[in-house]
Amino acid sequence: VEGIVGRALSSNFAVYGAGNNLLSTATGKDVPIDYIASQIADASGAVMGIVLILKDLTSQRDAEIASKIRDVAMASSINALCITDINGIIKYANAPFYELWGYMPKEVIGRSASDICRMNIEISEIEAALSEKGKWVRENWIGESAAQRRDGSNFFLRLSVNNICDRLGRPVYIAYS
Repeated sequence: VEGIVGRALSSNFAVYGAGNNLLSTATGKDVPIDYIASQIADASGAVMGIVLILKDLTSQRDAEIASKIRDVAMASSINALCITDINGIIKYANAPFYELWGYMPKEVIGRSASDICRMNIEISEIEAALSEKGKWVRENWIGESAAQRRDGSNFFLRLSVNNICDRLGRPVYIAYS
């Protein structure tokens, strides 16, 4: 903190610090922070003090780490995984998904899952099982179906479908694996 205050005292402008700043606490723990510091002057311009605002970024950093872990886990999974919006438009698929169904990424992202995933059970039937009268009531569905790859070869799959909800509990994405 002394360095921040010193920089603010020697500057006629606010001093900002965003990014890789660590503040050591009395217990020795390093806390990631952003900061802004500025002089407080009286009417004559004499410095009366410093205003210093610190923002603890621990929660943000932890959320970023958790997000990176999820990204790596999904990308490196040996199971085929696809995420659609609630209208069934594919937003994400991992390499095993492309290999299983026989498509390239540019052919899948932005297309309807029902166009890509040819199964004996319709995706609309799965969505109906997750909802009642247009309202989502279940969080997941597990079932089995015969399916057909792009090249026409048939296979049997076990499918797990899960709602991905926003903070208010409303489904915004659907995960298929």
